[in-house]
Amino acid sequence: MLLLKSGVEPCLITHAERQTQFEQAIALEGNADPSTFEESVLQAAALEINIPAFSDGRGLSIARYLRVNSRYEGILRATGNVIPDQLQALFQLGFDEVLVGDVNLAKHGEQDWREANDWFIKNQPLLPAYHESGGDQQSIWRARTAS
Repeated sequence: MLLLKSGVEPCLITHAERQTQFEQAIALEGNADPSTFEESVLQAAALEINIPAFSDGRGLSIARYLRVNSRYEGILRATGNVIPDQLQALFQLGFDEVLVGDVNLAKHGEQDWREANDWFIKNQPLLPAYHESGGDQQSIWRARTAS
């Protein structure tokens, strides 16, 4: 398994490390309705959102909703069927980590993920933001609504 963190070099993790991460997070499905989450979910140190298909954007919408509407400040981890091309959106919409499982890693090799991560780190200051993360960069939504 490969763990990618926003702005950090990707690292391989063992199944034991993965199990520890899973036990420390609340697992959510990518089709959940974030407006119905209980306060205990919103106060958890880590949430893990399973994205069932790379073409299913509901998990990304959940991340943005949690960051913007619920002001969630814990760790958001994406798991499931994601592809390297989505890494920018995953990080910009509020995910802190992306966990690429062995099956997905077999489809899109470690090098593909490392290249996507390197590209994101290099270009992040130039990219439009979908989620404001406390820096100087204004989100696309806020820029559109300000005019």
